[in-house]
Amino acid sequence: MDASLFKTTAEKTQHENAIRSLCEQNPDYCDQIRINYEEQLKQLLPEAHIRSFLPIFISRQVRQTLEHH
Repeated sequence: MDASLFKTTAEKTQHENAIRSLCEQNPDYCDQIRINYEEQLKQLLPEAHIRSFLPIFISRQVRQTLEHH
């Protein structure tokens, strides 16, 4: 994941943990999860005022995407 997206190491760790959790729940789609998560993150970051909630929102969106496959 592109480190320049994050303000702190803790923020990067939050997102990596969210991806790891999604991959544990859906191991067959891990590559797709990472790509989808990063795309969602890049879309939301510019307008995000409270960045700590992003892993929750993005994880929900990725789960919804997986449900439609």
